[in-house]
Amino acid sequence: MSPLDSLVMRAALAGIGVAVAAAPLGAFVVWRRMAYFGEATAHAAMLGVALALAFEPLEQDVLRRPPRPINQGLLSSFVIFRVTWVALLLTAGTFYLHNQVMMATGDATLASTMALNVLVAGELVYLFSCRRWQQFSLTPGILFANPWAWAMAAVLIVLQLGLTYFPPAQAIFGTASLGLDAWWSIAQFAVLVFVLVELEKFITRRSGLAWASPGGQ
Repeated sequence: MSPLDSLVMRAALAGIGVAVAAAPLGAFVVWRRMAYFGEATAHAAMLGVALALAFEPLEQDVLRRPPRPINQGLLSSFVIFRVTWVALLLTAGTFYLHNQVMMATGDATLASTMALNVLVAGELVYLFSCRRWQQFSLTPGILFANPWAWAMAAVLIVLQLGLTYFPPAQAIFGTASLGLDAWWSIAQFAVLVFVLVELEKFITRRSGLAWASPGGQ
């Protein structure tokens, strides 16, 4: 696998995961007449974080990997597997927390704002976790290897807070202010996404599964 293949693979992994998760949620948002305008804005902002991955340093073993077989597609079965289960996790978590807010408050605007921020938080965490194929993502050498990713994440967080709390943005996008308990639930879900992805990496790394290796089919 060449350095360019590695870069394209990471970008495809992140982009497809976001797309698969966004498709059913977008349909649900439109169907419920929720703040889909705000959701579209949030996904546009996520593009900046995804573009920051273009500056990601290559993994240490990338030049020791064998060339990609000419009959092997860009998306291996393992890439499809990871993208699918992460997308299902993001979708399930967003629906679950949206329904929890609806049952607790009966406020559709508050519930849609909750769903929006849950989805963006989950996507942001996954974008950081998928920067490495099987390596643990919380080592200092990996965590701070790409300052552009952190800068774009900070911009996204500021934009999300503005979308949630800035009155003109609330009027335009149909959002509502969230309390600390809502943010605690969002943080718990984001941590869950990160832990599960890292757990999958750990299992496949320790098991030495050829299927899950960067050159796997």
